[in-house]
Amino acid sequence: MDPDRGDHLSRAETAVSKHHRAPSPGHHSQPIALLFGLWAGLLLAPTVFLWTMSVSYAIVPWSCAHQHHGVVQAVSLVGLIVCLVSTFFAWRAWHALGGGVQNHDGDLESRNRFLALSSMGVGALSTLVMFTQAVIPWIVPPCVS
Repeated sequence: MDPDRGDHLSRAETAVSKHHRAPSPGHHSQPIALLFGLWAGLLLAPTVFLWTMSVSYAIVPWSCAHQHHGVVQAVSLVGLIVCLVSTFFAWRAWHALGGGVQNHDGDLESRNRFLALSSMGVGALSTLVMFTQAVIPWIVPPCVS
């Protein structure tokens, strides 16, 4: 240590080095399942809904021409299952982070909890909309002229 720097600087360096350690190679600060859960409902569920809607509209002419009416329903059912699973992963991430919204400190834990709660809300909304899209082909057949 340099004697000209003073004792207060060495104590500050020690305090900072205790709190800010560089992660070792291959070390992840959060498990992959938790990160997937944080983003699943927020990104995957709405994307699957939009993809399902696009694919459903695209395959209606083919399914009507070949009399395969169940294809549209199958695409909607797969989309509904993926939305449900992604919302479940968001709920698991929120639950793993302690649930609730009681912490307003602005730290990493609070941010992750808010992100998981937002992911769960967006996933639930996407699942609800996906459910309505999946029910429609059962009520109104896609080949009605």
